[in-house]
Formats: sequence, C-alpha cells, structure tokens
Amino acid sequence: PKGRVPAGLVQMGEGEYFSKYAFLLDKSTRTLTIWQNTKNGPKLVEAHPADMGRRSGDKKVLGDKKTPEGIYFFRTIHEAEMLNYDEYGSRAYTMDYPNLFDVRARKTGSGIWLHAVPDKKSLYRGSRGCIVVRDDVITPLGKYIEPSKTPILVEKQAKYISMKEYKQKKRELLDWLYAWKRSWEAKKLDDYMSFYSDEFKSLKMNKQQWRAYKQNLNTVYDFIRVDVAKPAVFTHNGRLIIRFLQGYASNVNSDFGEKVLYAEKNDEGQFEIVAEKWSELPQNLIALLGKEDGAGQSSAAKQF
Repeated sequence: PKGRVPAGLVQMGEGEYFSKYAFLLDKSTRTLTIWQNTKNGPKLVEAHPADMGRRSGDKKVLGDKKTPEGIYFFRTIHEAEMLNYDEYGSRAYTMDYPNLFDVRARKTGSGIWLHAVPDKKSLYRGSRGCIVVRDDVITPLGKYIEPSKTPILVEKQAKYISMKEYKQKKRELLDWLYAWKRSWEAKKLDDYMSFYSDEFKSLKMNKQQWRAYKQNLNTVYDFIRVDVAKPAVFTHNGRLIIRFLQGYASNVNSDFGEKVLYAEKNDEGQFEIVAEKWSELPQNLIALLGKEDGAGQSSAAKQF
C-alpha cells in the first residue's frame, strides 16, 4: 500500500555488515516482495507471484506440507548442478527453519527453501512447504541475498503501517534495546534481569543461573562497557529478533562479535528476552562500531 511499510521490518541493515535487503512472503496474496533499507524506512524494490505449501497454516510437524510462518534468514545457495531441475528449477536458497522459536515450540521438519519451478509446470501446484517462484525470477534474486544475514519474513497476512507508526515502533524497540544495554553497563542487576523472561535459556543456563552468573561478574569487574551498533530489528506475531554488533570491555577482558536477542511479548504486552546468542567476529570489523547507529551510541572500538 502506498505510503505504508511492513510492520515487521522495524530496522534493516545498511549493507556494511547486515544485509540492506529483506524479503516478505504474504501468504494471503501469494506475493513475495523485496524491501531495501533507506534513511526513510523500508522501500519496495520488487514483487513477484509466489507459491507455498499445498496445505494452509503454519508448519508444525515434519511432512505436514505447510510453509512455516515467522522470521527466518537465508543460509546457503544451491546452484543448478546440485538440484533436480524438474523439481527445484535452476537455483535454491535454503532457510534456517526450524529457528530458535520453532525449536522452543517443539516444531519439527526441515529443508524449507526458496526455489523455482520450471516454466512447463504451474506455479500454483503447491509445494511440500517451500516458497516457490518462477525460474526466470530465482537467479536474479541472488543479488539481494547474503547468506546468514538476509531475512525473510513469512506471514499469514502481512500487516502494513503508516510511516508515523513505523517510526514510533522503531523508536520504542531501540529505546528498549539501549535501556537493556545501559542496565548491563551500570551493573543494576534487578533492572537488567527485568528484561529477561522466566523461560529464558542460554549457554545451558536458566534465568536463575544467568542472574547468578551476571552477579558474579559484577563483583569481579570494576567497570563494564557495552557498545551496540548496527541493530537489525524484526518482529512477527509478538516475537522479536534483534541482531547487532557488540563491543564489550571491562578491566578484566574485552571482546567483539555479533549478539542476537530473541524476545517474546509477555501477558502485559512487553518484550522479554527468552534467549541470546553471541559469536566472535574478525577484528577488522571493529571499525563499524565507530559509526552512528541512529541512537547516538558512541564507539568503544579504541578499547579493543
């Protein structure tokens, strides 16, 4: 819709680390759209007719022939020589189903792809759960896809919001992220733990163990500095994924990597973190921490 943007694409990457493109499948219109990050918000780049699982609804179990709904990321690219052309066309992009939320919900199955269908076959034959486009579309889509970084949101019916609503939602979620960050730096343990769900699990720790772990670190460290940059923010049906570059420094150690926060809305409608992941990144990317991320965060790169 003119002047409106997808509600789930809260903040996309700038292309320096995270992809500046995002895909959206609207099952209700059988349409795959590609969106580009701009300073004014998501901008529609392309739209294509698409097929999906031959049975309606969100995927739950192996073999149900349904296309999963949620926030996913492309993983790998399969070229023609790796594929049965009659089934998958000339290229396929794999997706990270089941994601963390799916695993928590005990969903099963795998092998969900975005692939093509040969011209001689109907686009609307129904897949076993994959997303399907015409073969002349699939290869050009590659210029928008960075494996492990480009998201695809799959929705029963896409929700679009005004630019005013979009900017407010973006501001609220970035404020939430930086409030979490400040409570961590300030070693305000109660405030920090208020961001976490009672169902939280990470690094083989539950919420109580996580609290004890953080409390111990607070006593060991004289100071904690956390730098957040380039957050990519996506929502779907009360679930939230935020990926960002994180610089961490204390009087004892320092590190640099990518942090991913997974959150769900509680009964009061507030997001709570149910899991988080961190992975180390090459030191040559630290310079990205020195660039403004839209929330006035200063760089800690010089400490690394």
